[in-house]
Amino acid sequence: MITLWHVKDTLTDLSISMDRTSPPLPLGVILSTCCNLTKLHCAQYNVVPTAEALGSMPTKPINSLVDLSMDFSKIDLKELELILRCCPRLRYLMIKQCDSDAIGLARRLCPDLRALGFNLPPPAQNREKEIVASGSRNGIRYLSMLQYTSQSAVQPTGLLLDCAPMVENIVLGLPLDTTINAEDILLQWNPIATTTYCNLKTLSLAYHRRYGPLVSRLLLHCPNLMELMFADCSIDQETFRSILRLRNLRKLAIEAVNDVNYGGLIEMLAGFSIPGAPAIQAIDISDCQFELTDGMFQFLAVIPSLRNIHLSDLVCENQGAFERFASTLRDGPSAVTNIILSGLPFVTDKALENINGISSLRSIELYGLDSVTPQGLQCLYSNSRISALIDM
Repeated sequence: MITLWHVKDTLTDLSISMDRTSPPLPLGVILSTCCNLTKLHCAQYNVVPTAEALGSMPTKPINSLVDLSMDFSKIDLKELELILRCCPRLRYLMIKQCDSDAIGLARRLCPDLRALGFNLPPPAQNREKEIVASGSRNGIRYLSMLQYTSQSAVQPTGLLLDCAPMVENIVLGLPLDTTINAEDILLQWNPIATTTYCNLKTLSLAYHRRYGPLVSRLLLHCPNLMELMFADCSIDQETFRSILRLRNLRKLAIEAVNDVNYGGLIEMLAGFSIPGAPAIQAIDISDCQFELTDGMFQFLAVIPSLRNIHLSDLVCENQGAFERFASTLRDGPSAVTNIILSGLPFVTDKALENINGISSLRSIELYGLDSVTPQGLQCLYSNSRISALIDM
């Protein structure tokens, strides 16, 4: 605190991360001392802050503070309210480990919010955060929420419905454990699949398989979606069919997915080649437990609009399937310019020889391919047309 006192009038950006042995951060004292802060990030993962530990709060609001992140073991609503009352002009707010009622509290006390993270960081990177800080049209544009099963979904669903006309980027973690109040909670989430998200460009989803029908309906209300990511979920056939109706979709990522409807995945990959389908440009399939089949590889290889392929830590028992995939890319009218392959034991020297022959390919990244030999890499090293990054 002595150091802060010396710079209290000029300090605008403060990030603090404390170890497990440190006493609770006196956030009230920090806010009272550094009254010109614009950004404050604090992390103390093993602490539950109390009013006493926070210390004396400012007597006047810190109107300069627009960016606040708090990551504690847990924060109760009473203490959260003490902090947020000091920061009425926040535009970027991240709160971890809190009750869902914190959403309503944040909206009431911080009406200028443009980016909100509830148990997750808001999906606003450097460029977006500059826009958020400098001013933008009213309403939350960047929203992240991870909801726990035992909590009511009334506040999260109300927020999504209110933000639907202007939100551009959503990261949504629906309850993964459905053992507590499962049916009631599912019913509370249903309204989000009946509202149109007309400005939504990027959507990331994690959910229990029980929410599959909800997700498939939700996607049909995102007419301008360009990037879609799935993680920690199971994807059913209707969801794959909904993806094919996203006419503006350009990037699809399937990461850490436990299970898929095989017929639905093949139907979607085949559908990307049909006129009128989304002109998908990038597909990322990583860390998934389901097995890739010969049919999946073949339909992936002939998508005419595809530019970027990223395959990482996947299962395929048939080495010949990937070799045929690479051969189809080489011989077909492929537009693929970039390929990333990582942790794939089924990639062989023969497959790399075929990939080397893809006329449109300009860059390739290879990591941890156990079946590839130094001799198999020579063709890539000698190809001046392709930029190769290799770490075996």
